Amino acid sequence: MLPASRPIESFTTRLRGLAQRGSSGALRLDFRGYSLAVVLERGSIVDVVDSRESLTEEIVRRLIEAGRITRGEPITTSNLDELFGELSEISGESRDPIDPVFFKRVVRECLLERLFSLELQTAVGLRFSVAEPQPRSSYSPHIDVDNLFAECAARELQSGAFLRAFPAGSSVRPLNGGTRGLSSLEYGVLRCCTSSLPVEVIYHRALLSRPHFEEALLGLFERGCLEVDPPACAQAVNAPQSAACSGNEIARALTAIVEASDEAVYRTNEFVAASIVERAEQDIAAPPLTSLLTHAIRAIPLLTVVQLLLFASTVGAAFVWFEAAARL
Repeated sequence: MLPASRPIESFTTRLRGLAQRGSSGALRLDFRGYSLAVVLERGSIVDVVDSRESLTEEIVRRLIEAGRITRGEPITTSNLDELFGELSEISGESRDPIDPVFFKRVVRECLLERLFSLELQTAVGLRFSVAEPQPRSSYSPHIDVDNLFAECAARELQSGAFLRAFPAGSSVRPLNGGTRGLSSLEYGVLRCCTSSLPVEVIYHRALLSRPHFEEALLGLFERGCLEVDPPACAQAVNAPQSAACSGNEIARALTAIVEASDEAVYRTNEFVAASIVERAEQDIAAPPLTSLLTHAIRAIPLLTVVQLLLFASTVGAAFVWFEAAARL
């Protein structure tokens, strides 16, 4: 079993030791509700078996998400050679047929994604069972354990730079420029950037593990091949918007309208604006006209005739903005 306080160190130490000894077998991690086995042959990782989804199922799912194949008859084979035969037949007439080189890369990236996404801190058991090497598909990768750990370390270093360049909700668009000097991963990601698209959409299209995708996208950005749209713009274009305005947005708008009125009147009626703002934030479900009139009427005894006229024009402008925003 894993020591409760050191699951990550236990797994990495065990895996590195098995790789150095050239062991063959399965290093199994137990989690609550599922298990995952890292299969080794002579010290190299050749498979990662997840009890929740077979590798072939994951490959098909990701190809559908990327738009490389369409949903049709379910593919149930667990054999990579058979899967490639079916996929190549399905995609044979498309503009981007699935060839052996592409398929082998997808298999490798799916296995790497499983390894990179391991939540080791939640593991509850760890054990290794020795097994003789089995015949493998020509599409099965051989992943070097030392290289895997090096990539994990590099991912930690680049994660901050990636988040700074591409905040959550960002979209990217390609810029006119050459492809000279690009790595194969960068070129593949650039081909997926056909227009302004959310980063997550490009990730699904690229069919790479998350670290390799982030490395390639960051490289393209640093080379000036991509332009980043700010998150607010990306959400406006690509995310479904609620018809109702949030209380904070209404509050900011009302405050701005009041501040635009005469400064002396604003000082006198500051508490009125604050009351309207508070009501807009706390009870946004109430009819906007009723809510604002209620607070305005409560404030009338404290206003002079001139102040009342100015305040009425301010509230009128607020009504116009609020109703226009509600129709969006």
